[in-house]
Amino acid sequence: MVGLSGYRFNWRLWLNVAGTLILAALAAIILLGWDGGVIVDNFPPRGVPTAPVPMAGAVQRGSSVATVGLIVFSDFQCPSCRTFAAEILPTLLAKYVDPGRVSLAFRYFPIERLNPDALGTAELASCAASVDRFWPVHNAFFAAPTISDAREFRLRALGTGLTAEALDGCRRQGLAMNQVKRDVELARSLGVQGTPTTLIGRLQDGQLRVSTSILGSRPLARYEATINDLLQGRPIK
Repeated sequence: MVGLSGYRFNWRLWLNVAGTLILAALAAIILLGWDGGVIVDNFPPRGVPTAPVPMAGAVQRGSSVATVGLIVFSDFQCPSCRTFAAEILPTLLAKYVDPGRVSLAFRYFPIERLNPDALGTAELASCAASVDRFWPVHNAFFAAPTISDAREFRLRALGTGLTAEALDGCRRQGLAMNQVKRDVELARSLGVQGTPTTLIGRLQDGQLRVSTSILGSRPLARYEATINDLLQGRPIK
């Protein structure tokens, strides 16, 4: 079709562009997932792990004698993880973890497929954990808008009081990166396929017997209902 200016409209090109945009939108929906989490693979999580999950080796917070536990698999460059850290985690810490009613373990699950700097960012947090500075760094990382630059994460880590010498020395040793990789291996062995994933269950001999697995940042009431049922000894619905 020729317009007034003599321009010929290319329907085939327009359809190709439209098709590409539609496919990109569908891909984004798949990656973001149906419940707000970032899904690593193009299918839902496998469900609740049946084998007990160790708490040891993770960054832990709360009472060592708590009977209920949480394990959070998270990625510092995941928008849903940022929402969870800002809107859900503070209440869980204040209401259950810090009073000693629940024990929480944080495990790293950086998704390099979506951001090549995710692994290095997790290593920075792991280095902070080695000198008992994990939670200030955790909060600093998640307090910022979406960051994709590794240098910015490093500056935020240094802003919590960590020194460049401590961070560089930790990274040269490789122990922090080894911890991150162990967490990733554990996540995959459990069928964890997205972030954030929160495992909730009863604690026995330092291991979590998982009752519920929640992918994404869900309403606070969903976490509280499961935790309260476990604390009261009620069956999990």
